[in-house]
Amino acid sequence: MKRFYAEEEIVIVPVLMCPDDTDLICTVIVAEVTKLEHEVIWSRVGMDCSQLGIPYNYDLIGTTVDWLDSIPAFRFDKKQYFKELKDIYKPI
Repeated sequence: MKRFYAEEEIVIVPVLMCPDDTDLICTVIVAEVTKLEHEVIWSRVGMDCSQLGIPYNYDLIGTTVDWLDSIPAFRFDKKQYFKELKDIYKPI
């Protein structure tokens, strides 16, 4: 979950994965996340199409994305976003 806590202003983050095995191997939905001073924006949402190879290179997730153009941007209060995130994921 290091991408959620990355210092970069814009980062591609996996936000939804196959519920059967949660291993980021099958369908993964990613968001292009922009972190501003007071808000976090999911600018785009799409399906990851990256070739992870064998053994799996999870760092490649988000390098090739089929962006879903009909999904609008999502805006979140930055403090609330990271509070909720902290409750769900622990930094590595």
